[in-house]
Amino acid sequence: MIIKVKSFDVSLLQMNEQTISAIDNLMKAFGEKKHIVLAEPAFFEFIIKNNEIFGINSRAYANAALNQRRELHALTNIVSFYVEVDFSSVNLTDFQITEAGPDVLVISYDNFSDSELIQPASILCEDLNDTHLYEHLGNFFVQQKRLSSLNLNFKRVNGGGANTVKVFNELD
Repeated sequence: MIIKVKSFDVSLLQMNEQTISAIDNLMKAFGEKKHIVLAEPAFFEFIIKNNEIFGINSRAYANAALNQRRELHALTNIVSFYVEVDFSSVNLTDFQITEAGPDVLVISYDNFSDSELIQPASILCEDLNDTHLYEHLGNFFVQQKRLSSLNLNFKRVNGGGANTVKVFNELD
């Protein structure tokens, strides 16, 4: 999944346990290649420079994200959907459907304060064999767009035919 941090002035960021956890979890998800995290350079530089707040892994992942930013930032122009994280508000959920661009789900940073919530995306299909088609399509997309540094990472979920709705309702 593509997660873009909404532009904001990092000097106004209120550093509390929830904010630090959210940033650490976003960086870990990027580092483990579970999600793509995009942000303005100032956000990544803030993480890299604050070694008294962020651990070595978060700073290393922020450095990698900063170095890959140019290649990855263009993704928001070629996909039909991405998630945007707003660090200026709590308990925000806003789905913006646009006619001339990708649909954007805007959510607040508190959704990322629990690492369990940023596991790889789930692909639910009627049959597990169907997930292979999505994997091939995803790999084809990556190859066509020359995004060689990207890996597809998702959890395959078997819907079981007539039970697909039940399985969907029980997904975490």
